[in-house]
Amino acid sequence: MELVEIEEFIKETNLLGQGSEVSVYNYGDQVIKIFHKDRKTAIERISNEGLVKLTTLNLTTFNTPTDIIYDNGQIVGYIERKLKDEELDLSKIDYEKLHEDIITLSNNGYRLQDFYYNYMISDDNFYFTDLTCFMYQDVKVDFLKQKFYKENIKEINRFLVGLHEFNAYRKGEEPSITRTYLINEYISNNRIVEYYGDRLKEKRK
Repeated sequence: MELVEIEEFIKETNLLGQGSEVSVYNYGDQVIKIFHKDRKTAIERISNEGLVKLTTLNLTTFNTPTDIIYDNGQIVGYIERKLKDEELDLSKIDYEKLHEDIITLSNNGYRLQDFYYNYMISDDNFYFTDLTCFMYQDVKVDFLKQKFYKENIKEINRFLVGLHEFNAYRKGEEPSITRTYLINEYISNNRIVEYYGDRLKEKRK
């Protein structure tokens, strides 16, 4: 999609919000996300190749781009499905679908990064809402896919343990070094190596 096709929507009166990566504009049942010209975070943005590939992945718990926005051949943003932020309800997390998405992302060369506070409940589903800082590498060999999977499981386990056991990663809170230590200690003491969502799924049953 070319920027000129949607420029009429990119205006102050249509602005929904701003983050460290993008400005977000209303676009019917979707949103337009335009990258800031001057980055407001030290974390590197996902590569153009990785961003484009996200549009091809079928993910259930990650809100992936539906289209890429170009201006003079350069990627300047993307289109994403609009989500209505509802009150956090941990019972809405589908651990099995989340695990399936982690496998898909790992097999396609993505490593999770900067996602701990970027989530919401919408339409009775749980979604991670910002994938623009994920690291991407075009992987062909199983060894790397397995390596990425193990790294991603560690990250998602830390998030799930924090959310469920320590009431952490709530929006608007200040990150706590002490709590991060306690979360890591909990994971170590309870020998959490495999996907923690399986334990939570059993507890729910």
